[in-house]
Amino acid sequence: MTQAVAQWRPTLRVFLRRTGIIGLLTLFAFAVPSLLVGVRQMALLLMPLILALYFVFDDVQKWRLARNDRWALTPDTLIHTGFEGETRIPLAEIDSAKSRFGWSVIVKLSTGMRVEMPYLGQPKMIAIQILSTRNAMNS
Repeated sequence: MTQAVAQWRPTLRVFLRRTGIIGLLTLFAFAVPSLLVGVRQMALLLMPLILALYFVFDDVQKWRLARNDRWALTPDTLIHTGFEGETRIPLAEIDSAKSRFGWSVIVKLSTGMRVEMPYLGQPKMIAIQILSTRNAMNS
């Protein structure tokens, strides 16, 4: 097996930061209009709380699935090891890799598929490293 150039795994800190940001944005999006309507419409205030709890519990399930993921970058392959097994993506098939929202990397393949690498610290640096390794392979 080829030696890994780099390895990454999801971090709880990034997951909690993402969950907090999404929860606050959701709460703000529903609470402010509810308050503007008036206090007698208190039922509207319950909606953002229910939605925020839904996102938190939904995110917890996503974290349970992603927390054991492992990503390894070799000189010619990006390897994902997760609950479904191992997937190997040849670097030659990668068209782009970009950071998304500061908590994940989106890898676009020449086939049109997209692969998300969630809850990673320093996603911009990871995207740059993937593309640099791919470009070095093509040189």
